[in-house]
Amino acid sequence: MKAAFYCKESGEQMRHELELFKNDILEQIKIHDGDRQFNDLLTTLLSDLSDLSDTRTDARQIVYRMFERLNTNEDGTPLENPFDSRWTSPDFQRYMPISIAINDLTILIRIMRQQVFVYTATGNNLDDLGRDYDFHRFGETQAIRQGFTLDNMGQMADFPLGSRFITRDTTEPIVFFINQTKDGHVLFQCESYGDIGNTYFGDLSPASPIGGIGRAVITDTIAYKPGQNRETDEAYRRRFLRFLRRRAFGGNVAQYIAETQAIDGVGEVAVFPVWRGEGTVKIFIADTSNLPVSASFAAHVQESLDPANQSGAGASGKANGMANGNTGIGIAPIGHRVTVDTPTELPIDLFFRIVLTSDLQLGQIETRLQEIVEEYFRETRQSVFDEWERTYYVNEGISNTYVDILEKFEQLAAEHNDSRIMDLSRYFPAEAVIQTHTFWTLVSGTTIGARFQDARLLVDLDFENILVNNERGRIRIEQNQEMLYLPVLGDLHFEVVPYIYLQ
Repeated sequence: MKAAFYCKESGEQMRHELELFKNDILEQIKIHDGDRQFNDLLTTLLSDLSDLSDTRTDARQIVYRMFERLNTNEDGTPLENPFDSRWTSPDFQRYMPISIAINDLTILIRIMRQQVFVYTATGNNLDDLGRDYDFHRFGETQAIRQGFTLDNMGQMADFPLGSRFITRDTTEPIVFFINQTKDGHVLFQCESYGDIGNTYFGDLSPASPIGGIGRAVITDTIAYKPGQNRETDEAYRRRFLRFLRRRAFGGNVAQYIAETQAIDGVGEVAVFPVWRGEGTVKIFIADTSNLPVSASFAAHVQESLDPANQSGAGASGKANGMANGNTGIGIAPIGHRVTVDTPTELPIDLFFRIVLTSDLQLGQIETRLQEIVEEYFRETRQSVFDEWERTYYVNEGISNTYVDILEKFEQLAAEHNDSRIMDLSRYFPAEAVIQTHTFWTLVSGTTIGARFQDARLLVDLDFENILVNNERGRIRIEQNQEMLYLPVLGDLHFEVVPYIYLQ
């Protein structure tokens, strides 16, 4: 049998070789028709040929390279009695297992190489890299929600700690228990770990009989303390690389980010240093889904970083609209006045004109289209914080305005007719710098439309008529230290355009 199949790197060459091999086999069948031994051999060959996975293909390449070396003298001339490289030969069967083992080893080396670098490691291997620097992945936490309990007379009343309640009218019931209670005002803690307990609000039902209970309600629409899922590989990798690139020390930006993110429930962080002169810091925090946090949770983070006090410095901070701290009682260094804020949701309305594939109706794929848009907005919200960091570290979009503080206090004292205000001016330099960071976030309907097309749910998409907040194509959002916006999906409207088949 004269045919020998050699694997080629080019797909086109491989198909050509397969065609030649098939034709040669057919010719051999005609010659040896009725020869059982040959037919058995042919069956084995065809079975081997059917396995063209990457692993087997690479192994074949290895064994053919082995034969090339074995069949060549040191001076490059071919051997007089070369090894038989045909698939059915004893030589091939002897060396093929070796080549498979070598190939398995190369695959293992490739995997191990990926798992020893922060950029490509995954799962426990990424955790192991972090442990070398005492830098750990954030684990799951439980959501804490605000609410109240009433007795069966409709009066605010306390019930035993640990009393369990279950959500109503939900596909997957969620269990909460009383964590704290005072005069009927309750902090409910979710029994389940993760973000599952962040969004439900409304009435709860007792999971087991509770004497005297009338009503239990979760009242906050944004979690008092958000629960978070185990940190994903990508989120952990991003935070780890930031830790490696930006050394945290002495109250610099990197340290503020690291210490703030270490507080349970905090996701991404944007830090604006020197935003109202020397020693002032403004921090925007989002939850683990990069959405705004509740005012109560922002206050909790404020207390952790720079607790309120009634000292003169604190009063001066209030007078300037800044956090009333700077004593170093919290995480922030002595002399730093920290203001914690949370971004504002900015709803984005989208309008699309689409043509569906002939076998689909809009209702069949609307949920999938919604998921694509939501995924885009999740990435856009992440880009807000990524773009802030890039803007800050390359010193782009940053401007300084010099303000005469004494003059400002004089104006304030005159407005309130209170000379005591002037006493506060001693806590500030005569001249302060107001530093402004400005950057942009882009929301692009065209990008979303391209993702729709990649999903192959549409025949056509009218890119010329994609409206974003009634603007054609895209909208640019200005971000600065006074206000940070997180784009969220507002109204999503699809107009299905009838598809006309041309004759």
